[in-house]
Amino acid sequence: MVETDAAYWACVALLGRLNATAAQHAQVAELLETLDPDEVYARILASRVYLPARETLHHLPPSECVLAIGKRLDELIASERQRCAAARPELIAILSAAPTLGVGVMKGLALREYHPRPELRHEGDIDLHAPNWATALATSDWLRRRGWVWDTTEFSWLKRTDGGHLYGQLTLVLPDNDDPISRVDLHIGPYSVGHEGNMPLAGWRETEVVGVAARVPDRETTLALIAVHALNDCVRSMKDVNDLYVLLARQADTDWATVEELCRSAQATDVLSQLLAMTGDVYPELGRGAGEVNGPLVLSQTSAERADSAARFAYQDERARGAEHDTATAVAEEARRYYSADLRPRVTPPDQTVPPPARNRRTCCRLLPANTWSALAVAPSSPADEIPYTEEPWEPGLTLVTAGPATVLRMGDEIFVPTVWGDVHPDSLALGSRLAGPA
Repeated sequence: MVETDAAYWACVALLGRLNATAAQHAQVAELLETLDPDEVYARILASRVYLPARETLHHLPPSECVLAIGKRLDELIASERQRCAAARPELIAILSAAPTLGVGVMKGLALREYHPRPELRHEGDIDLHAPNWATALATSDWLRRRGWVWDTTEFSWLKRTDGGHLYGQLTLVLPDNDDPISRVDLHIGPYSVGHEGNMPLAGWRETEVVGVAARVPDRETTLALIAVHALNDCVRSMKDVNDLYVLLARQADTDWATVEELCRSAQATDVLSQLLAMTGDVYPELGRGAGEVNGPLVLSQTSAERADSAARFAYQDERARGAEHDTATAVAEEARRYYSADLRPRVTPPDQTVPPPARNRRTCCRLLPANTWSALAVAPSSPADEIPYTEEPWEPGLTLVTAGPATVLRMGDEIFVPTVWGDVHPDSLALGSRLAGPA
């Protein structure tokens, strides 16, 4: 399987390479004759390099495999262009408002601007960054007023740093969850890595994104972000290689010590080294020399292997933070369980205890919006209207409300039901309905 994986990686690396040569065209044409076109297509999508891959296929002899993959890519690209065109007015509106809202632009959108041909770089989610909760709440309120709805495929979530500072991610889609044309990932505070790690986002610069003035991560933070984002997935991606290539190809001074320290803070130094070696291997014209392309990022993995990776990095991170072996091991096992668990929301029996959401790096408090928790509604175990509730402010505009076994979060004018493992007590649903009032 490893040899097969290596052949598919070599094929996708050649297809997804920017500015492939005639010799490389011949090499990938030969490879395609030995591989399953369905699997090649799937791996092109997984690496998010369908745009350069389609351009490369245009230069290859029209074999049955080339035509089959090209046809599927044409259909995908046409659909993506239609989606991006429909979302573009709202994207411009968000970017135009970002400086006033106090949010930066990061990840994919910011990286596209480094590409000599941005049209060949996958345009995905709108990743924004809020330095604190107040900015995040104001931005989400602004988006909600524009018609954005809460994402119910990847719920918003919150954690706290060891110093007690809230961080996390609020996720919204437009126009709905059934057929969204755009998605906003509003990151709050440090960038979350794995089960309980994070990386500071402290370096920013002023530039333009899609022709609009924007604040984006600086070069050093951008390089580190590529590595820690790859660590989250743990699988090799040509998108990451291409992003590193366009950064490294630019004649610009780089504070590599800062890049390394940012990666070290998230246990991503080995990933950074592997990515740099992979980039030098795919793009020998960079002149970076030989490097070890094997490392934490694998060619493919099962869900169990993904959980093992999460556990390994969680252990390393806790130990680096000074935890004893037993404590780090317990955190690692929790990470393995979390990445293996069925986290879909479900109502518990009335006699089952659902502890309130913890506030630490290790416990991900996911926020179920009203259209999710209201669909779970069942008869409460006690008359909710008669139970007094207690309010505990978490942050301005964010309050934990409890009543017996019931727990909800009031965020601005909206009510969310928090969950960690997917468990929701029926009384929490009743309390949510009570506080939300008539629909």
